[in-house]
Amino acid sequence: MNNSGDRLGFGYVKGGCGVCQYCKAGYTFHCTTSPRNFAITDLNQGSFATHSVWPQSRLVPIPDAIASEEAGPFMCAGQTTFVPFYRGGIKPTDRVGIVGIGGLGHLAIQFAAKWGCDVVVFSGTDRKREEALGFGAKQFVNTKTLGTVDIGRKLDYLLVTTSVQPDWDL
Repeated sequence: MNNSGDRLGFGYVKGGCGVCQYCKAGYTFHCTTSPRNFAITDLNQGSFATHSVWPQSRLVPIPDAIASEEAGPFMCAGQTTFVPFYRGGIKPTDRVGIVGIGGLGHLAIQFAAKWGCDVVVFSGTDRKREEALGFGAKQFVNTKTLGTVDIGRKLDYLLVTTSVQPDWDL
């Protein structure tokens, strides 16, 4: 990754203090001492620049087969939704529920489906049903008309991708 001209991407987390329990475990996005997250503590991300200085550990090579404009969403929403799969140990045999079908939800559904998971999507509107099923969901549940719903076997994981806390008391 040191070659001049390599295309590299980066997410919204630039780093942390390096010494707190979270940084030592590799979770710099949870740093409690000196987090370096774009738009929270670090406003000089450089995402619209032609050049930027970043820690090498935060950079990801972009394959030539992926156009820059297509790679962009993977650097933020892609990382946000894929990291739980990787770190949580989600397996292709797992049943994964995904709450919300926005920018994060779109990618989470596709990752889970391509990963081989049985995907159940929960949304507050039926207008997202075909979209969710088209992305690979096996089942769609409208939470506004939830009532008593049998979704079959239990979920192994639930990823919440909404911008607001769901009403868990439905």
